[in-house]
Amino acid sequence: MGTTPQPFTAYDTALRFCHASTILYERHQLGLQTLHYEDAGLIIPFMVNCSFACELFLKALIASPAKGHRLGELFKCLQSSNSETAESIKVSVLAAYEKSDKKLIGSFEEELALVERTFEQIRYNHEPNMVGPHAYNYLFLFVFMILLKAHAEYKYGKRPTGEPW
Repeated sequence: MGTTPQPFTAYDTALRFCHASTILYERHQLGLQTLHYEDAGLIIPFMVNCSFACELFLKALIASPAKGHRLGELFKCLQSSNSETAESIKVSVLAAYEKSDKKLIGSFEEELALVERTFEQIRYNHEPNMVGPHAYNYLFLFVFMILLKAHAEYKYGKRPTGEPW
């Protein structure tokens, strides 16, 4: 007899949005190369999925339940509940940039502030209070998501586990 499936967690849901983000990002990149307008436009759903994955990974890593969509505030909650993990994520993001040909626009905190409300701003950009120009560093968001995933995977283990259902 198989094991009883465990309930889905913020981590499990984050993995799904992370996977979707990766697929959307790859299609976006291909769309830029082939000048395929619809695929190039997948950058918008990529950022929404990526931002939501970051939110859920952060919530999975924070010791006590946290609410909200703002990545900076959630990261501060992580710093309060597990400063070692938060610092490791920050150092890893900075190291990833040092190894690449890409440069940060500002400090880690400034980059995080730029993407903090991506989920809200893009998801609700049709609403009057969200109208206006917004700057996004989608590469920072992607790197942040991948490193949050790595830390959550270390904490919770790889998925799926056990027998397939």
